[in-house]
Amino acid sequence: MKIGRMIHFRGQLIINSVGNGNTSNITTGLPASAAVDTPVYIGYLLGSATAVVSIVGHVEASASTIQLSSRTAAAVSTSVSAIFANATNIIFAGSYQV
Repeated sequence: MKIGRMIHFRGQLIINSVGNGNTSNITTGLPASAAVDTPVYIGYLLGSATAVVSIVGHVEASASTIQLSSRTAAAVSTSVSAIFANATNIIFAGSYQV
């Protein structure tokens, strides 16, 4: 939903089969590119491809996709890693300025 210069979105993805697809981006077809990097709320994640202890998302400036980053128990920083596997279920929401 767009109100003024703000885009508000929410969604749920349930992956049937990853195949050769991207395993760390949610290409949601957001309606416009973001003006600045903006965090995305990840409310639920089940069945990730790697054993993660935390997951964050953001819409990158000048982009209309959601990039996911995560941290494993052994990692010292957050990085882009494979999230999606067959049967992954993720619920997300956010708002950003255009």
